[in-house]
Amino acid sequence: MSADRDSKVIGYYGLSASQQIICTGGAALVAGSEAAVRKFVEEYDAAMAQGCFVHKIRFGDMLPGLHRGAPYAFDEVSYARFYPVAAEVGLPVTQVDFAAAQAQGHRFLIFQLRPAEDKTKDAAGNPGPAEPPLR
Repeated sequence: MSADRDSKVIGYYGLSASQQIICTGGAALVAGSEAAVRKFVEEYDAAMAQGCFVHKIRFGDMLPGLHRGAPYAFDEVSYARFYPVAAEVGLPVTQVDFAAAQAQGHRFLIFQLRPAEDKTKDAAGNPGPAEPPLR
């Protein structure tokens, strides 16, 4: 995998004071800015917001979790960064109409690979060469 792709900042995630990843809907929250993470945490639990630490997350940091089936909850800004990089390596991503989703009360897109969908692994389950994006 290319170093440029691995180092691409997708967004930010939060850690509680007890070092737990901030989640929504059972998925790790990835927001487009530090402020967006803090705003979500304050709305969810104002007390937790006091001890929340916010960190950048890069595409290369996310891949091991994705390959293990970890779900990520993206806001519109972070998904716009994630989508082209994920498509480039062959992850089964699709364009999303966030305006329509938000009109229905959805704030985040939860993305999770299922083992049969992970086309970036070889037959033994090891990360392999990326295939062309699925369309």
